[in-house]
Amino acid sequence: MSEEKTLAKEEQNMIDYIRRLDEIEVQMEPLKEMKKQLKEEFKEEGKLSKEQMSMALRAYRMIKSDVDLDELLENYSLLRSNLRGVL
Repeated sequence: MSEEKTLAKEEQNMIDYIRRLDEIEVQMEPLKEMKKQLKEEFKEEGKLSKEQMSMALRAYRMIKSDVDLDELLENYSLLRSNLRGVL
């Protein structure tokens, strides 16, 4: 295959990728809006503060990705002591 044909194929693949990605993003919009409304609801009703929602979300993501808390704490402590004064 010539270089021109290869570049044309790559360009077409990028266009196809962008089109499909756009379709997915359009489908995700209602879910993003639902997520935003949920956050607003909990905040407006005084159920959770912005900080509490943020902490809950971080904990959820850590649980979902099976983070080893002992290892995380060890690395956090190491970095915290080594980065003092740098940040």
